[in-house]
Amino acid sequence: VKILIKSPDGREVKSIVTDEHGRYFFSLPTGTYIIEVPSLPKAQFTKDLPATVTIKDGEEIRLNIRIDTGIR
Repeated sequence: VKILIKSPDGREVKSIVTDEHGRYFFSLPTGTYIIEVPSLPKAQFTKDLPATVTIKDGEEIRLNIRIDTGIR
């Protein structure tokens, strides 16, 4: 899944693709960011995004994103 990191004014700062297990990691400077997934495969959705995160100097943030596949 492609994850977009944007500045509060909507400018794309970084993008990353999750690994085969759905994990991701990236480093960002101190600041406030909006995390989005631009598109998901058909019938999948998330209520976790968009999310706004604020990173302070030396801080590590964990953001778990649950994606519902619609399979029950």
